[in-house]
Amino acid sequence: MATTGDIAGAIGTDLREDLYIDALRPMSSVVAAGARMLNLTSKTQLPKNNNDVSAAWTTEGGAITESDIDIDVITLEPKMLAGHASYTRQVLATATPNIENLVRRNLQLQIANALDDAALDGSGSSGQPTGISNTSGIETFATAGSSTMTYPESLDAMAEVAANNFDTMSGTWLINPTNAATLGAQTVDSGSGRFVYQDGRITGRRAIETTHVAAGTAFFGLFDNVMIGMFGGVDIVTDPYTNGSTGVVNIYAYQMADVAVAHAGAFQKVTLTA
Repeated sequence: MATTGDIAGAIGTDLREDLYIDALRPMSSVVAAGARMLNLTSKTQLPKNNNDVSAAWTTEGGAITESDIDIDVITLEPKMLAGHASYTRQVLATATPNIENLVRRNLQLQIANALDDAALDGSGSSGQPTGISNTSGIETFATAGSSTMTYPESLDAMAEVAANNFDTMSGTWLINPTNAATLGAQTVDSGSGRFVYQDGRITGRRAIETTHVAAGTAFFGLFDNVMIGMFGGVDIVTDPYTNGSTGVVNIYAYQMADVAVAHAGAFQKVTLTA
């Protein structure tokens, strides 16, 4: 039987839905770093103090200098983030795990993923929000070379944010895993045995590794200055009619959202010069 028989009909396949292996996706970055999530129902404007009043010492009988306050607004309005997938009725009837539940879940995860990516690098055009990277006024810093960042350079990068009146002790670094490996081997000095990236921190500040950040770039900032407006939840629409003649079911997922940066000076974009 082991060499000449045919027992294929007696061999079954156990398809383990409980051990389903999902696709790999980038680690959360901006949201995990502390971005503020706002539940909104319509276009919203947030007042922002762009130029504060001032106070100064005055001699006896001297005139007090008048100062002005400048109140501007930050606008959050619905922008559409969407995904589309389809499957046949044969797949729906036979697939394990259940294909409809799988597609719904994955569309929701990819919308969350795309929203996180837009908060960091949104272009501000073609329907996208303007992310941190493309917000006018953020700090920029370039390291000397070798695709790394020395300890003094990390201090200089954070100092530029601190000079904008931010407490950098609560700041967070976002870095690509490839560059994290390089910084993990970058010594602080010749004798301490410490490294620039060590124990999940860069120069004492929390660091998050994520492929949302392009290799050769790192971000430092106070991420509670990122506001993500959510105009309702993810809307899932199942359409079995449009391609009904071929038995194809379409699923669409929609999320209305927007991103705004409260203070551009809260962020530093570091180029890890090659």
